[in-house]
Amino acid sequence: MSEYMYSEINSILYNVVYCFVMVVKWLLIKFGLCFNIDTEYYLAKCVWCCQYMYTRYHKLIHDNSKKNIFESIEQPYIVVKSGDYTKLRFPTEYTENYDMILYEFFDSLHCKNIVRLNDEKLSDIKSVNDKTFEISNVKFLGIKFYIYNKKITNSDDSVSDKEENNEYEIDLGNENFYVVGNTIFDRVFVEYWLKRFHGVTLLPQQTYKVTFFDNNISECILEEPKSITLYKDTYIINGEKTDSNKLR
Repeated sequence: MSEYMYSEINSILYNVVYCFVMVVKWLLIKFGLCFNIDTEYYLAKCVWCCQYMYTRYHKLIHDNSKKNIFESIEQPYIVVKSGDYTKLRFPTEYTENYDMILYEFFDSLHCKNIVRLNDEKLSDIKSVNDKTFEISNVKFLGIKFYIYNKKITNSDDSVSDKEENNEYEIDLGNENFYVVGNTIFDRVFVEYWLKRFHGVTLLPQQTYKVTFFDNNISECILEEPKSITLYKDTYIINGEKTDSNKLR
């Protein structure tokens, strides 16, 4: 075994769990309940399994989390072009060269929020702190992206049905885009998300559909070019007719 297996933290963990098992054993015997050698063996086995899992995985999880946190703090800006992204330490002055610019900040060590910057936000962010950005109360469940080939008009003016290619489940909780003013689910956003988190390129001849359930457990289906803009307690669907583009 490596020296790390006998680290001080590991020893403390083992001793705490072992003392707990001994207390349980004493209580069972004191109250006249059955506590045979097999029970003691399995409890000891559980202690060993907990110790092994801790020593095997906790450093890897801790190091990866720490790396991601410091990377986001030191390089909080993400510039996106055709789905490809690059992290920057400072905001770029050449915003027209990119499809989308994102800014990451933390509410805590485990909650990373992402703001989609427009020109107005980009100019303000240089002089304000992260508290300027308000977290929306809106949350979506069961988000899925469906990728299709675009409809093709045949020579006889008939239209071929679009063929469904792939389905991708999306979790916005890990990368929290629920920030007031954010626009999500447009093509730029979908291209970025598929490339970064699924390694998939959305091709020019492809289109997409987004489905999810909102706070009211109402199913929503969006097809390109529709998108969502978030507000504090509600959202709107962009791309619908003016009379139906209402707060949800």
